[in-house]
Amino acid sequence: MSSIDKTTGANVVMLYAHHELHEGDLWSCFYSVASIGAMTTPDDAIQLTWTTPKGPGLMHLVIHAQCGGPALYKFTEGWTGAGVSPTGTITGYNRRRDRENSNIIMYYDATLVTGGVVLEEEYISTGKFGAGESRSSQEWILNQNTKYAVSLYLNDAQIATIKIDWYFHKDRK
Repeated sequence: MSSIDKTTGANVVMLYAHHELHEGDLWSCFYSVASIGAMTTPDDAIQLTWTTPKGPGLMHLVIHAQCGGPALYKFTEGWTGAGVSPTGTITGYNRRRDRENSNIIMYYDATLVTGGVVLEEEYISTGKFGAGESRSSQEWILNQNTKYAVSLYLNDAQIATIKIDWYFHKDRK
């Protein structure tokens, strides 16, 4: 069923991710630093890690990364490294603010993961970079009960932000 705009007669269509927002099932989290060079060893990187839950469905995810200088962006699945000792946790906020926040625990730290499969890696030249500007070309559908990491490595002290948006979807069978 579609709606018709009364002034133009055009069909009104809502993208699925926008529908999830209206349903209260779209979350976001971010981690920003003013100067990566001021962080602990290794002082040239920031990273978010998490483990996807066993249900209620598959996690659909878009990653946004921005930085003020040359950087390497990396998205890793199934990492095994023992190097992660999280500095802290980040709350995933429900984008519909009258609903509960996410129960997925996101960790941040400069201690980088090792192992796993690098799903995406891109060298970024000087200036801002935004991964995930278009959901249709940047969305990942993640495995359940799997470790993931998003990392930004910079050559010098610069600002940096990693932002993640996600929802869960269970296929109809």
